[in-house]
Amino acid sequence: MIEMSLLEKLMNNCIKNSLIQNGYSIKEIMDGNIKENDLDNAIKDCCIGNICLSKVKVIKDGIEKWEWSKLEWEQKAKINRLINQAFKSYDDFYEDWEGWNSDYIEEQIDDRVEYIYKPNLEKKLGREITEEEEKELKKKVEENLKEDIIGTYEDIMDVFEDFNDIFIVYRMITIKDFNDLNCEEIGKYWSWDKNRVEAHWRKDFGKETKSILITGLVSKKDVNWRDTILLNTHPYLGEEEAEIRMNENKIPIIITEIELIPKITGKKYIPIFKEQLPMKCYVGK
Repeated sequence: MIEMSLLEKLMNNCIKNSLIQNGYSIKEIMDGNIKENDLDNAIKDCCIGNICLSKVKVIKDGIEKWEWSKLEWEQKAKINRLINQAFKSYDDFYEDWEGWNSDYIEEQIDDRVEYIYKPNLEKKLGREITEEEEKELKKKVEENLKEDIIGTYEDIMDVFEDFNDIFIVYRMITIKDFNDLNCEEIGKYWSWDKNRVEAHWRKDFGKETKSILITGLVSKKDVNWRDTILLNTHPYLGEEEAEIRMNENKIPIIITEIELIPKITGKKYIPIFKEQLPMKCYVGK
C-alpha cells in the first residue's frame, strides 16, 4: 500500500515542478510569492483521480497549509463497482473471453479429448468410442474448461478489488534517445508487478538503444477493466505479464520515477530526470 505521507510528498513536488515550468523560481515558491490562479492551476495539474490537495487555514494562527482531501469509502465502493460491471455475468465474461481466445479454446479442447479423456474412456469401455460419443466428450471438456476459466476470473477480480484507488504501475520501454520520451503519450500498456514488466516493442533498434523503467500512479477509474481482466485471465499472458491496460487519450498518470536499466545484468537501475519528477503525463493513443 502507498502511505498517504508519500503521496503528499509526491504531490508537493509535482506542484513545485509545475510552478517552475510556468516561470517561477525556487525562491519565489519558498517565499510564497505565487499568484493564486497559478497556484490553483498547479494544484489541478497534479490531481489524479479524486486525490488532490486543497488549501485550508489553520484557525489558531491563520497560516495556510496543504491538507489531503481523502477518498470516502463510498467512492471506493463506487470505483470497485466499475470493475465488477466490466461484465454483466459469468456468461458475458466467457463469451468475450472465447472471442479473444477462440484458437486457444479449440486447441485445448482437442488436446484434452485426444490425449486424456478419449484414451481413458476407451480403456474403460474396452473399445473405440463412436463419433457421437466423441462429440459428447468434447462438450463435457468444454464445460470443464469454462469452469476453469471462470475460476481464474474470480481469482483475478479478488486481486483487483484489493488495489488502492490510486495504485502504482510500471512500464518498460526501449528508446533510441531520451528525447523519444513523450509525456503527452506515455503509453497505455502497464503492469502492477515490477518483477514481471517487460519491454515487448521496439527491440529492433540495435546496440544503441536504452531500456528504461517508468513508475507511475494511476486511478482505478482510468483503467480499461474489460481488456485488463481478459488479458489477466489468459492462461499464458496473464501470469506472465500482470498487465494493466489504461483507457486512452487525456488519462493522467503521475510519473514518480524513471530508471535507466544497465545493459550488464545484475547492475543497479540508475534513476534519471530526478529533478523533474514527479510530473503529470498522459496515456495518449
